[in-house]
Amino acid sequence: MLKNYLLIARRRILQNKLSSLIKLTSLFIGMISFILIAVYVYYEFSFDRFNKQANNIVRATTELSVNGKSEQWSMNGTKTGPELQRTFPAIKSYTRIIRNQKTVKFNNTVFNEKKVLFVDSDFLRIFTFPLLEGKESTALDGPGKIVITRSIAKKYFGNDDPLGKNLVIDGDRNYMVTGITSDPPKNSQIQFDFLVSFSNLDYGKAETWFPANFYTYLLLEKGTDLASLNKKVDAYVRDIGKKDRDFTDVDYFTVHLEPLTHVHLHSNIDGLIPNTPFIYIYILIIIALLILTIAIINYANITIAQVTEKRTEIGIRKLLGAKKGQLFMQFIGESAIFSVAALVLSVVCAAVLLPYFSILTEKDFPVKMLFHPAITGTIIGVSVLVSLISGAYPAIMVSGHSLNNILKPGFLIAASGGKFRRTLIVVQFIISIVLIITTLVIREQRSYIQTINLGFDKSRVISLPTGYHDWSHYENLKAALKKDPYVKEVTSAYTTPVHIQWTSTLSAATETGEKQFSTRAIPVDIDFLKTLSINVIAGSDFNESDLQKVIALENTNDIKYNFIVNETAVKQIGWTPEESIGRQISIGAQGIVKAVVKDFHISSLHETVQPLVIFLSRQYQNVILVKINGQDMSAGLSSIKKVWNGQMTERPFDYHFLDEEYDDMYKNEQRTAAIFSTFSTIAILLACLGLFGIVSIMTVQRTKETGIRKIMGASAYDIIIQFFIDYLRPILIAFIAAIPIGWYSSYRWLSSFAYHINIELSIFIISGLFSLTIAMVTIIFRSVKVANSNPVNSLRNE
Repeated sequence: MLKNYLLIARRRILQNKLSSLIKLTSLFIGMISFILIAVYVYYEFSFDRFNKQANNIVRATTELSVNGKSEQWSMNGTKTGPELQRTFPAIKSYTRIIRNQKTVKFNNTVFNEKKVLFVDSDFLRIFTFPLLEGKESTALDGPGKIVITRSIAKKYFGNDDPLGKNLVIDGDRNYMVTGITSDPPKNSQIQFDFLVSFSNLDYGKAETWFPANFYTYLLLEKGTDLASLNKKVDAYVRDIGKKDRDFTDVDYFTVHLEPLTHVHLHSNIDGLIPNTPFIYIYILIIIALLILTIAIINYANITIAQVTEKRTEIGIRKLLGAKKGQLFMQFIGESAIFSVAALVLSVVCAAVLLPYFSILTEKDFPVKMLFHPAITGTIIGVSVLVSLISGAYPAIMVSGHSLNNILKPGFLIAASGGKFRRTLIVVQFIISIVLIITTLVIREQRSYIQTINLGFDKSRVISLPTGYHDWSHYENLKAALKKDPYVKEVTSAYTTPVHIQWTSTLSAATETGEKQFSTRAIPVDIDFLKTLSINVIAGSDFNESDLQKVIALENTNDIKYNFIVNETAVKQIGWTPEESIGRQISIGAQGIVKAVVKDFHISSLHETVQPLVIFLSRQYQNVILVKINGQDMSAGLSSIKKVWNGQMTERPFDYHFLDEEYDDMYKNEQRTAAIFSTFSTIAILLACLGLFGIVSIMTVQRTKETGIRKIMGASAYDIIIQFFIDYLRPILIAFIAAIPIGWYSSYRWLSSFAYHINIELSIFIISGLFSLTIAMVTIIFRSVKVANSNPVNSLRNE
């Protein structure tokens, strides 16, 4: 019996090559889309799960509330880890992490390294980064010790053994290589090239709750009730905050614990690398299911078209005694053949496309991921489900009709299911139009992000990392750069203005009492505002005398800063920009307001503009910012490099553009736009294939009608228009239904941004017109042959 089913299925496939190709293509595209998305989703869910103790590792975060406004960070003070371990027996060990950019020198060759982590000695016992060489227990147990990755060992030492050799960091400190570890997996939130013993940090030796500049991870005892521990930790730290004089000006201070495996997808606080919002994963899963749904609908509709054309064969089989179950199994078997063929093709094609998909998503998907049990099982299960669902609808339709209906002229299997079929068309186009609307909204938001006035000019500004030992050369470097014709301005700062994270508490005495609130702060050099074209709306910029006063008194208790604040800060105090000039404020250190600047964005557009205090300091400078004059960037960079190499002999010229750093904050949005565009195109393609199948049904069923209309004088143009009008209504219904769905899904996505576009009517109009145009081309392509056919042949066949 099975052999007979396969022979019949093979004969039908060969007799209907075009329809079979369309069905196979639909299932193939649907399944390869599902496979690629499944790989992406699995990769995101696998983050940090390679750690053998992943289920027992938690990340500590800090929460601080001032005047009813709370703020959370992923970082803590140096005291969080050791204090919690001493207090709670459920905490076995801890490691603190701080990431630095350092110069590393070996054999007179200097590299600027961005992934240098200072970690506690238990780091290698908490996380699963196995040592290829060296001893885990002693690799990081004291000062002057460093562990490097395999790729760094190859970069610095070639084929030589690195153990016991020295590397010079920041030009003046020797570190002995005590271990080599494999490179961290890409699906790890902790990425590094160098691990340096935490005991080397002079400023990390004292235990303090603030400043919060360190990431803290804790290893818990197996079976620890995290919810219960969180409550105890929260109560304990809040109680400390009430007693500690450093927290008298805040509502509360506390620490929360997050499971390591929860952080990447479910935490709203970024860590060492940006998180992926879970809503993006949720959307991708929905897209995969929707594309599969369109593919299944296509298969069922085109199969019905074939059945209509083969009514005589089906009738004879029923006449010869074929039962409903046999006909049903025949269609299921045929769909199984198509599903298996589509599965094989899609797996092979996915293996070829994975490198390109990795580029599109900016991830790393090795081909072996396709054969992971979880992914393989999911793919096979979906293939079986697709074969059952795609074959069930035509099987039920055919097996449920009487022999009399099947053999009568004008076979009405397709007509009897007309309402359901039209519903499927509506569903297909709703899915497609919603994806188009969402894609257009994402693209418009991306354009908005790239063109919004940030309040500062990031164009033609390069950022050059520095270290504390570089500042003896800074004045000479700055003077030399300012003489360069390609340089417009030079300054330095604690960080670039794109992402200012330094947080302090601002206090100001007002007529209504003391105001206190959390503020961002940034230490800078003079010319910071000029270099970035930040507008002063009251007061005046820092000058050389301000800087000299700071340099003279910065290490004393007598210093009184001049502060520049933004509009938001003075609004929260309750002052106007003009009346704030000369008023006293404090951010731990006292000072007066010298100027107020127009608000500029100091973080992602996901966040509102925060209060900001800018102050002069040479102690906390990490980057030099250079504004290039003119449009010849290549010549400008070459000239700056020449000056740099003449002054900064211990640090290589390693720059990046400020606008590139800004764009890097929106990697998730860029990936989402690329993925949506790709799969929206696939959805439209599949919907058009489905429409092609429906029109195929109608051209077969309406052969007699078409012949009569042509004899009565209708032109080919009239017949084509009639076909188009017949399908205009379901497409218009789909468009109307897609508008609220597309608006809501777009609104939900945009709501994650504090600053975003308005969803304009034009987006919906463009989506509708695009879908309608594609549908019209599809209908015309399929109906033109029937419209131009000889009516005599049509009526004779009827």
